[in-house]
Order: sequence, then C-alpha cells, then structure tokens
Amino acid sequence: MTFNFNAHIPLEYINSGVGIAMEHDIIGAYSNTFARASYSYIIDMGDKGKLSIGGAFRFMQKSLDGSILRGPDGTYDSDAGIINHNDNLIPSIKVSSNTFSADAGIYYKHSKFELGLSAINLTAPTLTLDVGSLQQIKYLRNFILTGSYRWDINKDMSLHPSFLLKTDFIKYQPEIGAIFKYQDNFFGGVAFRGYSKDTRDAVVVLAGMQINKNLMLAYSYDISISGLRTFNSGSHEIVLNYNLRKPLGKEIPAKVIYNPRFL
Repeated sequence: MTFNFNAHIPLEYINSGVGIAMEHDIIGAYSNTFARASYSYIIDMGDKGKLSIGGAFRFMQKSLDGSILRGPDGTYDSDAGIINHNDNLIPSIKVSSNTFSADAGIYYKHSKFELGLSAINLTAPTLTLDVGSLQQIKYLRNFILTGSYRWDINKDMSLHPSFLLKTDFIKYQPEIGAIFKYQDNFFGGVAFRGYSKDTRDAVVVLAGMQINKNLMLAYSYDISISGLRTFNSGSHEIVLNYNLRKPLGKEIPAKVIYNPRFL
C-alpha cells in the first residue's frame, strides 16, 4: 500500500515553481518513507510553449519490522511477547536508517504535446540497516522519459496517446497508453506495461472526471499479466487533485500606503 501527497505552486513573478512531496510505501515487513522539496525555473517561449528545468532534494527512510517476520527455526509466543528467530540476519525489533539524495528534470509543454526527462537518486546513495550483519541497500540512478500528444477529434472530444519509459540502464520498463477525453471533463483510457513476453507486466484501465473547476477524481486498476498474477488480483489507485485556480504569485505585492484622508 502506498500513500502519496504532493503540492505545487507557481511563482510567476520570478518565473519559477516550488513544490513538496511526501510518500509512505508499505511492502510486507518493509516500509519506505520520503519527503522531497523541489524547485523549477520556467522559460516562457511564447507560442512555442514553456520549458521548465528543475531539481529536488530528497530525504529517505527505510524500515524493517522484524517483529512480524517468522523464521523456520524460530520460537514465538505472542502472549508472552517472545520473539526469537534463531537467525542473526532477522531482527526481532523494528530497525530503520536514513539517507539523502537529489533529483533533476527538464520538461517542455506545448499546446499539442508534452515531453519530459527526469533522473532520481543522482547521488546513488547507500542506506545501511543493522540486521545482525549490516544490510546495505544502494539506490541506483533511475531515468524516466515521458511524452504525450493531444489530438482534437472535434470540439468536444480529444485523444491523448502517451508513453513512459523507466530505466536504470540495466533494466527497462516501457508503458504506452491512450486517454480519451470528453469536453475535458470526463476521461477514460487504457495502457500496457512491458514490451516482450519476459517483460510484460500489466494492463491498466482508468477513468475519471472533473467534478468541478477545482476538484478532479480519477481511478485506475492494474491487471497483472506477468507471473505475479497467480499471487495477486491486481492493484488499485485513487487520485484526488485539488487546484486552487488562483493566480498566486502572479506579481510582487504592491507596498501598502495608508491614506489618512478620511480621518
């Protein structure tokens, strides 16, 4: 289970944008938490679109809750609170460790298409968990290339094909998809993740709507088509987006002058 929150705001009078993001991810006995602060500089190219170049600083924490694990030769008594794995590599308590990393990206947006390239864990940090013999976890640099195109079918309907490629230059995970929009209020689509028999992962179906001018709700379902389909029935994702739609940071606030003429 993964929880993600992010918020971003433009600072138009200095051609910039800032944002924060937080995520908590639970995978069995492991949990991953990160907090990120980001900044981007935006170049307005007029009719040619906008180019954004940015970076981020990331705090990361990884935890392993050994108390919920069970070893084949362990001794356990939940009533007495006895946890003895008889394995020095499995901790009997929750252990955690922290590290820091940096991200960067470049993004181009036009009225008809978008293209972006980003890199995470540029410093390739190493995190160490004390689990008997120290367990070192190295975060590899990952690169993400994404793009989309808007094809206006008529005044009400538009089609948005897109692609996403994630890689550490050892393994590659591509995804292609298309979203159909009606009056920019209702949308639905499908995507496929993988590129061959050995790499195919999932088929994604999604749908959503613009509830009002500020609020958007979307839902997607990953249908596993890899060998993991015998162990899970897919995954669900719910996205709730709130847009203030106010020109915050549009200009430098004027100095307030108090006029005493009505005194």
